[in-house]
Amino acid sequence: MQQGQAVWTSARGAPGVAGELLVARGPDGTCFIQFAKPPFTLVTARSQGGAWVLELHQTRRHFRGTGQPPARFVWFALAEAVAGRTPGRGWQLARPGPAAWCLANPATGEVLEGYLTP
Repeated sequence: MQQGQAVWTSARGAPGVAGELLVARGPDGTCFIQFAKPPFTLVTARSQGGAWVLELHQTRRHFRGTGQPPARFVWFALAEAVAGRTPGRGWQLARPGPAAWCLANPATGEVLEGYLTP
């Protein structure tokens, strides 16, 4: 499990939202990601046993499916990057510092940047 801070810009021209980030990964590929601006949880993403769920709490939108999570969601791209794998189609990963990272999708303008501590 890793915790840190991040700024999420959901689309080109949108304002960035700063918050706390929690990323947990299991040896079997299970992942749990939570992005929050306490006391509010903004995003929860999880995958386990061939199923995935993404909850965008501020807009009350929920996505779910089976198999690999879609590459279009930055939260699952982050889980791949944290595991040392390529974050997925369309995402560019930069590491400006030892614990810092930036995931960007040039096509949509979505950016998630921050740091995680072990």
